[in-house]
Amino acid sequence: MARRSFRFLLTLFTIALAIALALGQVSTIKAQTLTSNLVQQGVKEYQQGQYQAAIASWQQALADYQATEDNPNTVIVLENLARVYQHIGQAEQAIAFWSQVTDRYQQLGDKQKLGRSLTEQAQAYSSLGQHRQAIAILCGESNHKNQCSDNSAIAIAQATADPLGEVAAQGSLGETYRLRGDYAKAVGYLEASLKIAQAIKNRQLQMSALTSLGNNYSSLAQVSYRRAESAVSRGDIYGSRGVEYAIDSPVMKLRTEGKQQDKSALNYFQASLKLATQQGNSSEQVRSLISSLPIYYRLQDFSAAAKSKQQAQALIATLTPESTTVYATIDLAKLLQPEQVSFTSCYNADSLPAAQALLQQGVDLAKQLQDNRATSFALGELGHLYECSQDYEQALELTQKARLSAEKDKDSLYLWEWQTGRILLAQGKSEAAITAYETAIATLESIRDNILSANRDIQFDFRDTVEPIYRGLIAQRLNTADNVWEIEPSQTQQVKNVTSILTTVDSLRLAELQNYFGNDCAINDVVATSRVDLLNPNPHTAYFSTIILEDRTAVIVNFPGGKTKIVWHKNKGKAAVTQEINQFRRGLENFYTQFDLALGQNLYRWLIQPFAKDLQQEQITTLVFIQDGLLRSIPMAALHDGKQFLIQKYAIALPLV
Repeated sequence: MARRSFRFLLTLFTIALAIALALGQVSTIKAQTLTSNLVQQGVKEYQQGQYQAAIASWQQALADYQATEDNPNTVIVLENLARVYQHIGQAEQAIAFWSQVTDRYQQLGDKQKLGRSLTEQAQAYSSLGQHRQAIAILCGESNHKNQCSDNSAIAIAQATADPLGEVAAQGSLGETYRLRGDYAKAVGYLEASLKIAQAIKNRQLQMSALTSLGNNYSSLAQVSYRRAESAVSRGDIYGSRGVEYAIDSPVMKLRTEGKQQDKSALNYFQASLKLATQQGNSSEQVRSLISSLPIYYRLQDFSAAAKSKQQAQALIATLTPESTTVYATIDLAKLLQPEQVSFTSCYNADSLPAAQALLQQGVDLAKQLQDNRATSFALGELGHLYECSQDYEQALELTQKARLSAEKDKDSLYLWEWQTGRILLAQGKSEAAITAYETAIATLESIRDNILSANRDIQFDFRDTVEPIYRGLIAQRLNTADNVWEIEPSQTQQVKNVTSILTTVDSLRLAELQNYFGNDCAINDVVATSRVDLLNPNPHTAYFSTIILEDRTAVIVNFPGGKTKIVWHKNKGKAAVTQEINQFRRGLENFYTQFDLALGQNLYRWLIQPFAKDLQQEQITTLVFIQDGLLRSIPMAALHDGKQFLIQKYAIALPLV
């Protein structure tokens, strides 16, 4: 995800591969004819990693079989084409072929193969983030009390007594729910899949189910850790006896929960690794090892992490040339050091040579496969490595190539547009950097509905790969402002700049809401109305917007008639503001002592006081606050000017969204 995490992509491709291995790999045709020889030639090319050659052979065979209306052999070739396109990461083409396959099996009346092909079609939809469609195919639109509709993959597998088809369908459904963030429902389907796989002694699908269960608990652990971080930022660090970070404090409870979930995840990954080792399955071994690395880092088990890295590096060189291998090399490169703080965190000097070698290997393989999506990720990450090394010319060249490869994959394209902006900014080309940031946001806006609502794993990356783009553009546009910046309606260029800033702020708010609610709320039904337009029918209303950056905070106030005033507080970065807000909030929540008015006065001094004269001159009676970050968690009514609370002077309002 968001970005689509490379581990997310690796998981999808390997699960699809597991299902293909279980349900039937690319097929040969027994009758020896010129056309059947083409099919077998394609199989040989496929097995050798010559995927484009295999596609060409099968396309020719398909035309021959369709010309003679040979339906049984036509469907075999269609399946082969669907699997090869899925294998090289071209899911849209795979879906098109799977649609033809399912139509043919319905015509042939082969219910068992119809059910199996539906499962593989659902996997292709899931690889595009279209999880709702995948769920509909696997179980139906409404699976009340876990009863799937009659024409779904699971129901067909059960009706035809096809345990192999059912374990694949149940596992696919569980993985899809995991990616949507419904972890409880995911566990149920994944455990059902594992149980059936164990009963029929299918180790390939056992490994897939075990790994998916590990990923599910790893995702749960990340949720717990993020909640713990939020508890720290809110100051919820005290136990029942007032001791900081006591075992019964909210933050420590969440951290303990996260560790337990991480340990459960490790148990599943280790079980999968054991099976893969027994089977000599290098691909599954690499997947389990890579999935375990972030957990070892979080649990600070660095010796186990080092051992896993060594094993993965040795095995990765033995993997077959396929898209899975590309994503594995990228993942491993990023995990050669303790898991990075953010998407833009840099490689350390010790891991740099090995990371560069792995990424170059990924680039070469992706190009060989003619997989533009994988090529984009590999080139982009290699460009980031050069960005970290401050070799900006090489970084920019690689990033531009990544952008070209990602033209049809906008969920990665915006990442490289953003990376372009960062590199240009580092080169001192601020105007070009702003343009690149704007392009990245435009791309992101065009796909935000899909990536933020379809894949709940993106929540773990939102702060790293979505939010910083908006804040980066806001910061660059505000950099042109003085500490106090007053803009009149007649100042056209300045008004345009401020309007752009406020539009970006509003877009960030909408993205935050969509990231939080996902599919649970129709955010698109919210109509974005310019706050400047809202001022016209509200002549006595002022709109306060706050923007908290790492090193400073901006307060922007829109007055009736189009006047805008911006005040920079360059001594109030995120940490300082967070501390001040938490002190204020704890003071309000302490019912046993009288509220210290000085806490409210501190906030008033920098939020309201710089605009006091303007508010009086404009005869403002209502203040609307569009807040950023933790400022949303405190009541503005309790701010104090030394004589009165803010609510005693103004009516106070908050936006609905």
